[in-house]
Amino acid sequence: MTGLVHPSEWTYLRVVMLKLGFTNRWVNIVMSVVTSVSFLILFNEQKLDAKPTREICQ
Repeated sequence: MTGLVHPSEWTYLRVVMLKLGFTNRWVNIVMSVVTSVSFLILFNEQKLDAKPTREICQ
């Protein structure tokens, strides 16, 4: 497996965590972290938020 995780694997991750006994709240927190990507860009001393709209392909 490469470092890139396909979005279809997020469902698998959710199911595994639930079967291991993690609470729905914890699973939702973890899923929100692993499925969201954002960047903070410093440009001319100004902070700009950026959220990609497409997946990165390697």
